[in-house]
Amino acid sequence: MPLTNPSSTSAAQISSIPTGNIAASNVQLAINEIDSETVHTSGDELIEGVKIFADTTNSTNSTSGGLQCRGGIGVDKNLSIGGNLLLSNYPSLIARRTSNLNLSSGQLTNLPYNTEDEDSHNAYSNGIFTVPANCGGKYKVTAQVSINFFNASVAGTPIIALYVYLNGQNYACIGRSLATSVSGANDGCGNSIALPGLVPGNTIEIRVSTSFNGTITVSGSEKCALMINRIA
Repeated sequence: MPLTNPSSTSAAQISSIPTGNIAASNVQLAINEIDSETVHTSGDELIEGVKIFADTTNSTNSTSGGLQCRGGIGVDKNLSIGGNLLLSNYPSLIARRTSNLNLSSGQLTNLPYNTEDEDSHNAYSNGIFTVPANCGGKYKVTAQVSINFFNASVAGTPIIALYVYLNGQNYACIGRSLATSVSGANDGCGNSIALPGLVPGNTIEIRVSTSFNGTITVSGSEKCALMINRIA
């Protein structure tokens, strides 16, 4: 008996029993349905319903954790964070001046805050904050200074002035006050300022000046603090 080639069978001719979310009654329709209901690796798609990612790996930066998004994320409604919100490109510095610093009359002096309570990106050194790589944006600077007139012989009423310098240039005077100039007394000033459009490598420093005769000291105290944070 001669051999004959069997007739071809298409996927549409093979029956399929509907199951789960698949309602198709043949294999071809089932394949089409699976493709239309699958989240693909490229292209814009609408995903509905609550989806739970069961991986519990903690994220410590933008390329770790159970879910990694390499592009921007748009959130149309409330965003609730159950754990810490770690912004890896939002540096934060909190520092204090905890030891005395002698000043020279009439000179603008760099004011290093020598004790760091927080420096998330190791961006602060020798009184200068350097905007880290990939961390450009708008920054808020809050600075305070406390002056002690030890054994000072002051003619008139000295003015204490506090400045923010950007890239080695005077950006703004953020504090100015009249001092009591009483020997042994603490006087000071402070304020905040926003610095927009900073780019990596830009530097921020605080400088202070006052005029006097004798010994004048920036006193290490809770009234002598610095905070620098990226805010946008």
